[in-house]
Amino acid sequence: MLHLYDYDRLLAGGLMSVYALIGLIFSVRIGRWLDRYGAGRMLFLACLVMLCGNLGALVAPDLGGLVLAARGLEGFAFAIAGPVIANASARARHLPVVFALTAAWIPIGQISAALIGQPFIGAGSWQPLWWIAAGATFAMALWIAVLRHRLGPAVPNLALVGFTFTLWAAQYFAFVTWSPSYLVEALGFAPGDAVLGYLLPVGLLLLFVLTCGGIMRMGVPIPALLLGSLLLQASVWWWLPTAESPLWAGFGLVAWATGAGTTPTCLFAMPSAVIGAGRAGPRAFGIVMTGRNLGVLIGPLLIPTILALGDTWGSAGPIFGGLTLAAGGVAALLAWRLRPI
Repeated sequence: MLHLYDYDRLLAGGLMSVYALIGLIFSVRIGRWLDRYGAGRMLFLACLVMLCGNLGALVAPDLGGLVLAARGLEGFAFAIAGPVIANASARARHLPVVFALTAAWIPIGQISAALIGQPFIGAGSWQPLWWIAAGATFAMALWIAVLRHRLGPAVPNLALVGFTFTLWAAQYFAFVTWSPSYLVEALGFAPGDAVLGYLLPVGLLLLFVLTCGGIMRMGVPIPALLLGSLLLQASVWWWLPTAESPLWAGFGLVAWATGAGTTPTCLFAMPSAVIGAGRAGPRAFGIVMTGRNLGVLIGPLLIPTILALGDTWGSAGPIFGGLTLAAGGVAALLAWRLRPI
């Protein structure tokens, strides 16, 4: 990576040291958060943050500051999921094993990274090592979900709602953040006209947000409504780049706004659907809002990343479509899990 991206050596050293810096800043606070929120919720947070760190380094590795920030996220996740939880969760008779494993994590990581990465690095590629790390992080999150399922199905279901919110919010906030720039740079709008063009889909969306509340009162199942809205938006994103006339593009915009207004209403209603008691508590909404905030964090960075990689504005449609379709897949799984309810 030093050779490929010409990192300053001080920055390169910081890619290792940032783990310790984050640990210095947050370890004591993380101990307090664990006491307050419990290991399960904090482990889910660690997996989400670690995944963001894994993917962050892949987004634009030539930007040393971004890679450093991504490593900081990984360090924060480790500060949560490392020795603090290991020691807090072990029984007294297991503590000696925990102490040894905690001390062994660095050499085990070094050996694993070297063995896994050697063939890729020999071929001049480093990215597969990060993708493997991201896959391992995702597998860890699934394992945690299975373990927590034994304590009650509501928490995994709420995590699925949060993940759906992440995927949907990422494409939505990418769109609303950069649509004025798209109208100016790609379509030649004057800046003032671009602002009006920006307001049109938002106004339509607001209309369908309010309409969705009335549809729910009619007894339409929320999981089915959520799934339908996501599939509608995904189909628009895949189809829109091929629209050849402003009229068809306008129809697509109305269809997208229909789905985009329905989705957040459904997602905010899902905690009550999962809990089944009419009014969900702060803990349930905390899980869902974590997913939403993660999507808001990722979304505005998507378009700059697409353009930095040499793609065009038109590449955003399939990417947004893929994110929304993935959200629909998670929503379908959620609907299947909630079918007895």
